[in-house]
Amino acid sequence: MSAAKSSQAASFAKDLQEARCLLAPVFGEAYCTKRPWMLLLAAVWIAVNRLQHQEPEAPSISSDDWRTSNSALEAKATALSLPSRPGETWEKWRDRVAQKLGGRG
Repeated sequence: MSAAKSSQAASFAKDLQEARCLLAPVFGEAYCTKRPWMLLLAAVWIAVNRLQHQEPEAPSISSDDWRTSNSALEAKATALSLPSRPGETWEKWRDRVAQKLGGRG
């Protein structure tokens, strides 16, 4: 099992525990035991709410991606403070970025 899956499983276990803590004082512990579907429903509601408010992971960009993607080139050039010149082609801009990097990738 990957680390992401194990952390999601641990989070859902926490969601189940939180659901039990929410339902037991209202309906009683016996209610949660006799009607596990209600406990699962509450846990799913908590999990969905948690996932909706979770920050998405930023995609990882390798150092050579800027050579193959125009949007990655723009990001790399912006990071290097190297804006495109008026009328400059993508290829010429890519060459200037490569020249500024001097083989650093």
